[in-house]
Amino acid sequence: MISLLTLGAVLGLRALGWLQRPELILYDHFVRQRAHRQAPADPRIVICGMTDADLVKYGHPLDDAKLADLLEKIAGAGPCVVGLDLYRDLPEPRSGELYPKLAETLLRLENVIAIERIPGIKPPPVLAGLPGRVAPNNLPIDYQFDGGYRRAYLFLEDGLPEPRESFPLALARAYLATRHIEAELIDQPGGASPLLRLGNVTFSRVAPCTGCYSGLDVRDYEILVDYLAPLRYRTFSFGDILEKPLPAGALKDAIVIVGVMAESVKDSNRTLVNARVRGPILHAMIVNQLLRSALDGDPPTGWWSEPAQMAWIGLCTVLGGALGLVSPSPWRLAPALALLLGAIVFTGWEALLHALWIPMATPALGAFAAATFVTSLVVFLEHSDRRAMRALFSRHVSKEVLDVLWAEREQFLDGGRLKPQRITATVLFTDLKDYTTVAEDMDPADLMDWINEYTNCMAPLVDQHGGVVNSYSGDAIMAVFGVPVPRTSEQDIDRDAMRAVECALAMRRELKTLNTAWSARGMPTVAMRIGIFTGPLVAGSIGSMERLEYAVLGDTTNTAARLESMGKELNDDEKTEPCTILVGDATWERLRDRFTTKLVGSKRLKGKSKEVIIRSILSAAP
Repeated sequence: MISLLTLGAVLGLRALGWLQRPELILYDHFVRQRAHRQAPADPRIVICGMTDADLVKYGHPLDDAKLADLLEKIAGAGPCVVGLDLYRDLPEPRSGELYPKLAETLLRLENVIAIERIPGIKPPPVLAGLPGRVAPNNLPIDYQFDGGYRRAYLFLEDGLPEPRESFPLALARAYLATRHIEAELIDQPGGASPLLRLGNVTFSRVAPCTGCYSGLDVRDYEILVDYLAPLRYRTFSFGDILEKPLPAGALKDAIVIVGVMAESVKDSNRTLVNARVRGPILHAMIVNQLLRSALDGDPPTGWWSEPAQMAWIGLCTVLGGALGLVSPSPWRLAPALALLLGAIVFTGWEALLHALWIPMATPALGAFAAATFVTSLVVFLEHSDRRAMRALFSRHVSKEVLDVLWAEREQFLDGGRLKPQRITATVLFTDLKDYTTVAEDMDPADLMDWINEYTNCMAPLVDQHGGVVNSYSGDAIMAVFGVPVPRTSEQDIDRDAMRAVECALAMRRELKTLNTAWSARGMPTVAMRIGIFTGPLVAGSIGSMERLEYAVLGDTTNTAARLESMGKELNDDEKTEPCTILVGDATWERLRDRFTTKLVGSKRLKGKSKEVIIRSILSAAP
């Protein structure tokens, strides 16, 4: 139940978006770790970038005539496609006197794809409206988190009459066309938006709840960037292109991206692998990812469906709760929980290595919370049970016996009460002769001191002989041998019977010592009667939950009490001063002639229909 409640709370936090940040922190970390396995520079992609030296030499932005010359030189090297990652919605210089040359060049070089920004920045006017010659270079940014780039557009759709393929996709598609690989849009059942297929790979669309996002504002066709692409590519500066001959084949059949690489120009982008990635490099990484998928079959990063993610979170939460149940001690729980949390994170890492993004922080939180709450409850219940057990037994048994009871509490306790147990034990009853007369003649305070002195001497003898003082009633003491841990063998039951008789003999000796001391102090002396009987009993707790007591019930206790009372009916020559000890036949059969006895006879005890053979214990056998 705790696991289910914890799961509900965790899923609620997830739905509110409060767990996105820890999930993205873990995701970003593992994407960076995986990016260390990057492939070497991609020879299919070349960067032609304006450096700081070019900026000083040619000015920024580059004028239209120089840009036309640059494109002519690049086109002459035989590239497959040229991506012009420079905004050219207005002539440079603004007079427009140099623009006709650039316009003529752009029209003639049909493998040049220029950029625009939707909304806001238009393409070069000469290319406006020409299919396949302009593509938006927009990139989705996680503004609500850290302003980083985790996704890329394939198509921009929001508010547009027709979807527009992104700049990286346009470059990749142009290159793939030369390899006879066409992009396909695959219709989905139920009227869902179509999906793009390149080669044998189909790209899933990022949705509001993709991966560990919650309520993501996504209105276009987006994918996750895997950042397995190189961060460095073959690069030529504008000066290298304009003023130097290019190495043979340097741009042959390549994708050339023309853009600004100068650090002094603001174009740094915060990515998961580097906080200052230049725009042309970021586009190159996305193009590389598309090429790897189409040509090498690399799967794009995927994610589980929402039900699968909830099932995974639920499994981890329940495992955490189960762990708290089987490892109730915090010291035992800590290493086990650390292993479980490590397994969750390791599973997430392995999944990401196989291009699958699964939740890590949310299931880890669920497992941790469930384990902590369950352990806390178990510890609380154990403390309650321990208090209940101590309340029942602390005045009856030694600490060692109490520890044994606690170790085996599963078979003893049930909801704070003792489970009733059928046992075979030996009961010992004691009573003082003429106690009522003594009590009438003594001051109540003196009587209390006198009886406490008596019980303080007798009770430890019971404990020393392995018995349990079950109750006091005035001068009477009831002790049981064979509880609270049930005996499982006849030898143990026999031993309990012998210990009960040995305890009675020790009480006789102790009473002689007490009478001597009392007589010297002018206090009354007494004689004592003891009855001992062995047989079946039921042990358990009696009372309300506010006040429970440990008790043993059964005919055996009644018989032991009747044997003690039988001592009143014996003749003076049948009594043993100062303590008469009577045992029934059920006990005598277990003593094995270890004691010297005197047969009293077969008697019908008060309230009993059957006679009991009674013997008086005189001493231990010589």
